[in-house]
Amino acid sequence: MEEIDRCFNEMKISDYEGIPSGSGIFTRYLFIKHNVYWTLLINILGGAKNESLYWAYELYYSGFKKETIMFIMHIFNVFYINTTTISFKNIIAEKINNWLLTEDETIIGTLIYNICNKNADISGFFIKSNYISNTFKKFNIPYQETETGYILLNNNARNSNNIFVNMTQIDITHYKDIDCYCENYKPRYVLGLVTKYKCQESTLDILKYINNYNISTDYIKNLIINYHNKNKCIEIVKNMEKLLVELYYTPIWNNRFKAYCAKLDYKYGQENQIINGIAMKEFKIKFPDNYSYENFCNLYWYEPDENLTSFINSRF
Repeated sequence: MEEIDRCFNEMKISDYEGIPSGSGIFTRYLFIKHNVYWTLLINILGGAKNESLYWAYELYYSGFKKETIMFIMHIFNVFYINTTTISFKNIIAEKINNWLLTEDETIIGTLIYNICNKNADISGFFIKSNYISNTFKKFNIPYQETETGYILLNNNARNSNNIFVNMTQIDITHYKDIDCYCENYKPRYVLGLVTKYKCQESTLDILKYINNYNISTDYIKNLIINYHNKNKCIEIVKNMEKLLVELYYTPIWNNRFKAYCAKLDYKYGQENQIINGIAMKEFKIKFPDNYSYENFCNLYWYEPDENLTSFINSRF
């Protein structure tokens, strides 16, 4: 426990790459960020290694590196602290501290792979309800009811013993970005190639069944509650100008804008929206010239609006 406590002292809750509320809702391949965190949580609890690695690296390579590491750390603190040995806790703490020093991208995969082998006690997080038990059934997660809640019975845990697996660069290769400078690269095909699993929508209803009892619970809750519904997503995706503004606070997209000297700017010459008597300034991503804009689109515009039905079906 001392090593885990040291991790929390080293990684303060205020240190993660926060974004303004209601902004930056998409990841690198245009999944809704809150839904990815919810899907990641459920897959970790169910011991689904491949799916968990896929969603964790989708967040990690979107630029939410420390935020994702902290999410994993808080998941471990809430769901696994009472179901794992002291030696396992110390290894987890060692890996997290090592990431703080090196930012080794294989560490997040190592954490998830090994945590997925353990049983989870979710009694302190989810209030007992049919809504939650039906969620487990939907994901084919076996569980056992207790007086206070549930213990998830991970089939992987029975076979893991005390083995701890370390991931390598080879193990995480297919989670990395597609090479957009490849001769045969076409951005409109990217989303179809990278969408391996269906993302699950998180809703405000989940709030009803979450116990608030420590900072880890609050941290997880804030990342899994989705503030944008399906209709809001469709509205944004159908408007390229609006979507680019939403992407501004996603680190990987922000870096792509900077590479082409694009910046967040006011939409001049148009009336601003009036809400409660206050003028709400509208923004756009402004490129220095058409040449920069076209080069950016040739690499990064995945045309979700052109394939809206398949895009939405894979994300809701």
